[in-house]
Amino acid sequence: MPAINSLIAREAYSTIAKRSNWASREAGVIVVFCIVFIVAVGVIGLFSVDALLGVW
Repeated sequence: MPAINSLIAREAYSTIAKRSNWASREAGVIVVFCIVFIVAVGVIGLFSVDALLGVW
C-alpha cells in the first residue's frame, strides 16, 4: 500500500506543480492593487487621526 500512496501523492504533486501563477503573469494588476491599498490606508489613517484630534 505505501507504493500506491506514493504514486497518488506524486500525481497530486505534479498536478499542483503544473499550475501557472496568475500573479506572475499579471504583475501590473498586482502593482495597482498595492498602490490602491496604500492610498486607502493613508486616507483612512488621515481621517482617523483628524477625528481623534477633533479637527472635524
